Amino acid sequence: MKRGAFIATLLARAAADCTIDDTTPVTIIAGASHAGADTLHDSLRKALALPERKRNEVHHFNDVASYGKGNDHYWQSLGCTGSVMVDESPGYLAHSVALLRAASQVPRARWVVLLREPVERALSHFMHLPRKQGGGQGTLKGFMEAVDEERSCIDAALHARAAHGHADITHESGDALYPRLAARYAFEHCADHLPGGGRQVRAHGSAHFGKEHGLLSLSLYAPQLEHAARMASKMDLASPLVVVSSKAFHDDAAGTVSAIVEALGLGAGKTSNAAPAFKERRTELDETAVEALDLLFEHPNCALAAVVNNQTLVPHAIGLEYDAAWLPLDMNCNAHGKATHPQPRVDREEL
Repeated sequence: MKRGAFIATLLARAAADCTIDDTTPVTIIAGASHAGADTLHDSLRKALALPERKRNEVHHFNDVASYGKGNDHYWQSLGCTGSVMVDESPGYLAHSVALLRAASQVPRARWVVLLREPVERALSHFMHLPRKQGGGQGTLKGFMEAVDEERSCIDAALHARAAHGHADITHESGDALYPRLAARYAFEHCADHLPGGGRQVRAHGSAHFGKEHGLLSLSLYAPQLEHAARMASKMDLASPLVVVSSKAFHDDAAGTVSAIVEALGLGAGKTSNAAPAFKERRTELDETAVEALDLLFEHPNCALAAVVNNQTLVPHAIGLEYDAAWLPLDMNCNAHGKATHPQPRVDREEL
């Protein structure tokens, strides 16, 4: 027997021997990318006294080949041992059907989503991307140029919806808008913009939620969380979302992990002090560029506040008070009057 066939046979036998009880808890760290998922996975394993793993991200539900092999293959990918199964695959959140598949195949799973300040998340993502994929490969040089087309698209999408009155929440003064529909529209129309220019070819089953995606669009959290809750509801499930502040995890790792374990219904875990090693990158950009990006996310962040304040969509929110600098949980958005987006550099008809 050839070596490749022999290894395949061994893996198949191992998968066949991997059976997980239907009552075994399953935790899926579904996103967001570059928000601390790796560290959270390690911290949860320590807190729950689970065996260490060398491979974290399995991407079972957003990989057609892996998903087609069924749940036995999934359990084997997760190690097939432990009192809790933990899947860290931050690509699920922005995928069109990954969480629908998860809800269908593992309906008992809880989905943990980390939220990081939107601009910092995008900057970190860019730095970790190799140059051949339009990234900075360790530097922020060229970031604004890399996101230029995508930023224009988001500008236009938000402006288009605001101009046509597509707002679902109005401030008590009547001045400020919190456009969840606008943020959803921007994500749907702009997430396939690739770093450096061009757009992803939309393949069946991936659409604009594919493996390659826009750096800024992945920081439009509100539509992604709404989509996740909607995927659960399609399977007649209550929203399994546990939304966590990356900053809270960074500043108070032990307290945050303890709160996550409790929200997951896993009792009291051991203390874990491991925190993500975030470094603020926005200071490395031109001040004007930072202001433009902050303005871009002003209304989408208002939309996010509306989503995380909705306990039907997000039953568990942990540490979001740490994000007061950018996430207006008190819904006091645009306190100085109606926020205006810059005149879009892309004609609305191009959307």
